[in-house]
Amino acid sequence: MIFSFFRGRWAVRLLVFIALLLVLFVLRRGFFRSSPQGSAPTPPVRTSVELQQVWRSEVQTILRQYDQDRNAAKAREALLGLTVTREDQAKHLALVLAFNASSERQPNADELLAQARNGFERN
Repeated sequence: MIFSFFRGRWAVRLLVFIALLLVLFVLRRGFFRSSPQGSAPTPPVRTSVELQQVWRSEVQTILRQYDQDRNAAKAREALLGLTVTREDQAKHLALVLAFNASSERQPNADELLAQARNGFERN
């Protein structure tokens, strides 16, 4: 019974119809993928020097803001959103840990923050 199914003319037409559907499906998917409207904008590529300059500027802004409002948790969260170069990772981590200690009211928080700020401001 199955073999007689493929012997008729309508079986060839059915196979051609399925092949056309597959071709249309592939073309449609390729068309929508290459559409610039559907893709997210590509962020600009920055050099490590540019990243370092942006990072330093952002950290200075965060430190000024902290000096005004003394909100260590807000400063810590702002630091966590920054992109950091390899050269600045240790300084960045020290600042994050110091603000974390301050937000948790640890006894050595002021000392940690002073050390982290000195490490940042040295360079």
